[in-house]
Amino acid sequence: MKRFLAGVLIAVILLLTFGAALYVFFPWEASVHRLWRKGVLAAAERGAVLEASSISVDGLFPLRASVEGVRLLSSLFTMESGRAKISFSPWRTILSMSPSAELRFEKASVGIPLTGESPLAFPAAGLGLSWKSGEMRIDPVAVAGDLSISGNLAVKLAAGGPSLAHADLAIRGDRVQLLDRLKAVFPLKKDEAGGAWTLKKGGRSRES
Repeated sequence: MKRFLAGVLIAVILLLTFGAALYVFFPWEASVHRLWRKGVLAAAERGAVLEASSISVDGLFPLRASVEGVRLLSSLFTMESGRAKISFSPWRTILSMSPSAELRFEKASVGIPLTGESPLAFPAAGLGLSWKSGEMRIDPVAVAGDLSISGNLAVKLAAGGPSLAHADLAIRGDRVQLLDRLKAVFPLKKDEAGGAWTLKKGGRSRES
């Protein structure tokens, strides 16, 4: 019995050692570049342009990647960020049984095609990302700047293009008045008492 347990223990140690070596020496840099190219092609298929000045992997525990000089140009809006950092979350992936990561933007700005409106500035933005049941779930949303946005949402990614499946967002900030010009496009509502806005769609709870 002792020999059997010792054999099992040795096998487990060897498997863990092999797995750790495979993780450390896996070509993560090339894989991240490959994923980025897929994102660029997906954006181009929808008439948008996605660019970056450099992409690098700067950590393995957890796996972290940095994208410098991010630009997304589309007919609906433009977005620029000095740096975007994505950290893949192995424990959250295991607990939620779905691929998960954390995305952070530094010195971001968003331009929208409204006459007389300058781009919105966002010094910091953080998004928790997970993929489940054909949806990209973004929870939490934590954005600070000209608009302060908090809550969660889900985007359904289908062949015909992305669509908003669920949203529960609270929006405040110095330039919240421009939402008056967007409420015909998005399900936005204003809290007349507090001056905050909400964007709600669907009834899914945060835990689902």
